Amino acid sequence: MVKGTVPAFALIFCLVFRLEKPKTVLLLSICLVVVGIVGATDGAAPGNVDAGGLALILLSCCLAGLRWVLTQLLTQGHEDRGHEGGHQGKGGTGTGQGETEEEEEEEEGSAAGSAKAKLSAPLPPLCTLLYVSPVVTLTMVPLVAIFEWTELVRRISLNDGQGYNQHNGREWFAQSLLSLTAISLLVFIVLMCEFALVRIAGSLTLSVVGIVRELLTIVLALVVFGDSLTALQVAGFGLAVAGVLLYNLHKLGVLDRTTASGATNAQYGRVDTNDDVSTVE
Repeated sequence: MVKGTVPAFALIFCLVFRLEKPKTVLLLSICLVVVGIVGATDGAAPGNVDAGGLALILLSCCLAGLRWVLTQLLTQGHEDRGHEGGHQGKGGTGTGQGETEEEEEEEEGSAAGSAKAKLSAPLPPLCTLLYVSPVVTLTMVPLVAIFEWTELVRRISLNDGQGYNQHNGREWFAQSLLSLTAISLLVFIVLMCEFALVRIAGSLTLSVVGIVRELLTIVLALVVFGDSLTALQVAGFGLAVAGVLLYNLHKLGVLDRTTASGATNAQYGRVDTNDDVSTVE
């Protein structure tokens, strides 16, 4: 249920980093998606919710939105116009010395702009993964050492008094290594696809796609397992679908074209009316 708040956090960070413009249609569509998916997946009694666990899940959703926004900055790059404004504000005085100073400033500005352009240049998905993987590894290794090290030592030990011998320990280690290799390959493929999608469509679109996956899971649960939905879940499902459709229309520019067409027709209508009045006069 709380996982449905990821698009809201993604939208907030997109607005902070100026990846999206705060349009009414965009805000409304994300609100519909979030409220709808929370209602559609509601199944926990209020008394069974742990405050600490809820806070951790909300923090996880917040960091998930930040993660995809930062990934979009890496894969798509970003424009830095700070150096442009500074040089546009400085004009030449018309004298020889002023022109020389202006030329020197332009050279320094072009060098600084070139360096910033390199820093803000878009990265391919593979390069993005190479930048992100060391940080993920350094974060996960201490956690594995804290929570899994005792079990790893017990599993590969010669004999721990519970029936594990050297042969069983080596067999378990080989199976675990094979499983981790297969899982790592699948995760690599998934991450490459996700980074490519973020580069093409953006982080906010990826978070909305995640909501579509949740909606498809609900539909499959209804069809395959015969689950039933409450009135609140049905209403939430409808709101989420409406929000996804509204978001798609906004991204495709259908609403903008319709608004522009209406404004153009209204403008031409006013012109024709004025022409008719002037003709009568």
